[in-house]
Amino acid sequence: MEMRILGGGGDGLPPSVRTALMEALSGAGGETKMRPAGLANLQGLLKGTAQPKFDIGDKVKLREWASNKFKWPTADDVCIVTQTLDTPHRAGEEGTAVPARRTDIALGFVDGDGDVLEFLHDSRMFEKVGSIYDPITLPDGEVLPTV
Repeated sequence: MEMRILGGGGDGLPPSVRTALMEALSGAGGETKMRPAGLANLQGLLKGTAQPKFDIGDKVKLREWASNKFKWPTADDVCIVTQTLDTPHRAGEEGTAVPARRTDIALGFVDGDGDVLEFLHDSRMFEKVGSIYDPITLPDGEVLPTV
């Protein structure tokens, strides 16, 4: 069985990274060592590495494959990027079984109780859906100027 990562060579990955991933995901004889759900998550994460860096004010939401990873935000929440980190931070406790999660953006959103929350997250798990700086069209068709 031939395995492809993100449709072959159009994923923006360097050939050495693609080769290493293919070797890690395949066992002897080419069988897949990962469960299909794990492979889909890996493919989604890799797809996120090729996206442009978010800007402050971007509206983002969880990618479909990441929608069950967090209590907040949920799959339906639209978040606003409030901060971008130049160098990603690794969260987790050293020497424990807690995985070292990568965080590189701060997201603000309103929870179900109306509280404004802000959390650090991995930008690869989100996709851009707009910007707070996009023009606003009123119901009567009038377009408000951007900020």
